[in-house]
Amino acid sequence: MAKMTGSTNKRQVNQLDLDKIKPDEALRQRFGQFLVAQNIVPEAAINKALNKQKNTTKSIGKLAYEHEFMTMEQVFMVLNKQKSDTRLFGEIARELGFITSMQIDLLLRKQKQSRPKLGETLVEQDALDQTTLTKQLDAFFDR
Repeated sequence: MAKMTGSTNKRQVNQLDLDKIKPDEALRQRFGQFLVAQNIVPEAAINKALNKQKNTTKSIGKLAYEHEFMTMEQVFMVLNKQKSDTRLFGEIARELGFITSMQIDLLLRKQKQSRPKLGETLVEQDALDQTTLTKQLDAFFDR
C-alpha cells in the first residue's frame, strides 16, 4: 500500500502500486476493466484515457535516438523494415546490430515510466476525482 503524505492525506499513485499486481491477477482483470465493472467509470472514458496513454507514450525508436543508442538513419531503417515485418522495433534493431538486449530492456523501462498512468489520466479528464481514484485503487489491490 502506498504511503500517505503529510496533512493532505492523499494517496501517492505511482508505478509501485501497479507492480503489486500478481501476473495472473493482471491477466484476469486490469484496472480500467475493474472501474467499468464497478460502474465507476464508463467504458468510453477508459478508452479515451487509454488512447491518450498510447498517443503520449514515446516510441522505442524515439527513446533509442534520444538516449543516443541509435542514429536517426538507423531508426528509419528499422521503421522501413517494419513495413514488411511483423516483429517489434527492438527485435529488428537488435538483429541489425543497432542496439543490444540490455539497451532494449532499459528503453522499455523508460517507456513504461514515462507512460501516463490510467488513473491519473482519468482524473485529468474529469472522469474520476482523486478521492474516488484512491478508494478504487485500494479496492483493486485488496482483491
